Amino acid sequence: MYIGAPNERPSGSLGGLGALVQRYGCSATEQSAIEQALQMSVAPGALRKALEDAATEAIAAIRHASGTLQVSPRSDRTRRLFKEAFGTTPEFVPTWRTKSAKWIDRGDLVAMRLNAVARLLSSGWIRYFCWGDPTRCPECSSKPPNYFACSSWGKRYVICLGRAFWNAWKDRDTSTMASTLIHESLHIYFGKLIAHGEKGRYGSSDCYERFVMRIGDRFLHSATAAACTASP
Repeated sequence: MYIGAPNERPSGSLGGLGALVQRYGCSATEQSAIEQALQMSVAPGALRKALEDAATEAIAAIRHASGTLQVSPRSDRTRRLFKEAFGTTPEFVPTWRTKSAKWIDRGDLVAMRLNAVARLLSSGWIRYFCWGDPTRCPECSSKPPNYFACSSWGKRYVICLGRAFWNAWKDRDTSTMASTLIHESLHIYFGKLIAHGEKGRYGSSDCYERFVMRIGDRFLHSATAAACTASP
């Protein structure tokens, strides 16, 4: 069945592109921790601007990927990269699809989900913390130095950022920054429903992330490639 939005769906948008990071927390102590981790000083507002740019790139990447699935006929390249990520062609129709479903095939369902994630990222409702901790993102037990980012979907829209995300910024690796936000937004969107509702590649945020990055000719981080290996 089609999986809708997570709990407490926002009733409207707080802004479009250019106003994506409206809910942002970064204390002087947390910025100092980031500066220590990166071994560099950071200008006021630079972290928030970097996050805004990453969100903008993430939305563009998602919309491009969903667009390749919402044309007929789909290109051979789209079909090949979709199968690489999900293990079936986008034209595959599962036996459990009902006549009342709002999607035609797997490609259409993936596009619907990606579009929903793009809307979530562009809504302005996600609350970002530049340096998270388990109290802000309780689904994740690790402390910020040990992850790119972590998200919370339990009645909240929260993304906690870690050292690896800011290392990517230092290295000017904007693709990894964007794909991190895509990955965490997928977790927020699907929440526990995706983990229990679908198994395998269609239940993996890494496989959606793989398809988005590959179809857009963007850098695919080795961690994502290992988490969702290419299907033959």
